[in-house]
Amino acid sequence: MLVQWLVWGGDAPTPSGRLHSPFQREILASIMLGTTLMAGITGLFVGFINLSSLQPFYSSRLTRAYLGASNGDRFAAGSAALSAAEPLPNDDLALAAYVEQRSDGPHLGTLAPLHIINVTVNKTVDPAEQLVQRDRKGQPMAVLPFGFSIDQRWRDGFPKAGVFSAISRPLPVGQWIGTSGAAFSTGIGRETSLGMSLLMGAANVRLGTWWRSEVGGSSPKWTQWLARGFGAVFRTQTYLSYELRARFFGTKRNLQYLSDGGHFENTGIYELLRKRRGVRQIFACDCGADPHFGFEDLANLIRLARIDLGTDLVVQTEFEGELAHVFGAPGAFKPAVGRSGASPIPGVFEDEHLQYAKTTRAPRTPAALMLWATHVGETLPSVQIVILKPSVVSDVVADVQQYASEHPTFPQETTADQFFNEAQWESYRALGYHLATKIFNERMLGAIEALANKRMRPADLKRFD
Repeated sequence: MLVQWLVWGGDAPTPSGRLHSPFQREILASIMLGTTLMAGITGLFVGFINLSSLQPFYSSRLTRAYLGASNGDRFAAGSAALSAAEPLPNDDLALAAYVEQRSDGPHLGTLAPLHIINVTVNKTVDPAEQLVQRDRKGQPMAVLPFGFSIDQRWRDGFPKAGVFSAISRPLPVGQWIGTSGAAFSTGIGRETSLGMSLLMGAANVRLGTWWRSEVGGSSPKWTQWLARGFGAVFRTQTYLSYELRARFFGTKRNLQYLSDGGHFENTGIYELLRKRRGVRQIFACDCGADPHFGFEDLANLIRLARIDLGTDLVVQTEFEGELAHVFGAPGAFKPAVGRSGASPIPGVFEDEHLQYAKTTRAPRTPAALMLWATHVGETLPSVQIVILKPSVVSDVVADVQQYASEHPTFPQETTADQFFNEAQWESYRALGYHLATKIFNERMLGAIEALANKRMRPADLKRFD
């Protein structure tokens, strides 16, 4: 409307050539010059692409809920416990402070145990990669207190603030956690598509983080100078257009788009399987929404471990003694009984579900799986993996059974539900506690250890001492 008023003076446009008068050309030139100048200034402030998204809001809520709830200052001597609904300035902390040496003893700051934060470096454009790699549309990134790795490229420390200070500065723990949990965004790993990126971008559902890792990056050839020259001047607009058009170059550009670690591998086990980490026993929770117990995340882990790490994962299917009633093969897991007594999967376990529905009991189902990992070049398994799978077991408490009977997909309800009521929250907590007590007790851990000793020779264990 402003342009129309300036060009036509508020009158109706006429075909008499007023647009070509010197006065009109001056107005249009002034508008174009001013717009270009404003765009150039905006391009200098690259941090706009992060500040204009929902990522700061999302990370602040996760920081308040998780880091705030575990902040010891809320329970300091002489002061009443403060609600996690009210943030404190020191809820969030830098990675350096996370592991700093305390002055009162040899203990590390708050580092217990060593945490690995998994994120995904989105990568949808790279003609040099093989098809199997391009299908992933992302690379694994592991963030540790003393550095990070992108795929197998390790870097000690973190970039210091520089020209890209707004997006290359060291991120605090809360923002790393927020990025690691950015399930919905314009870049979502192997599920990334142009239509989804445009839709998420138009709705500003952008929970990922643009960050300069200083790993990789490329200098343009002279044939690419014009295209990249525009990007050098209008950096903000260029990377924002990449995000909306689902064009993520990974480490082939100076900035990387980071999103949920589950967009590459959702169990968190992948990074622990790297041989150089020397891990020989892993406990994990498979908490992805899986109402049909298809074990898609487990299958993805097995494929990635075999292709990338040269590690074969084998699921144990037979158990005896103490382990028989807790562990089982994937096929032994069954959906919970619904209110009508029918299985959420039509035709599967229907008769058994109807039988259990009459007694308002959940079907008998195991609580965990056990896997054995064998690295390339080894003859015996060297890593034992115990995966807890949320499921309604037969001996769970009555209130959890009642909730499961009213909600057929429990405990595999979609994460789109971000607002749990009291019954829902307590049902998940009680079920999780019940399943954990089945594994983490003296008799069960002893049985697991005994089984591990049978599968691994002492010579194989020495490498982990």
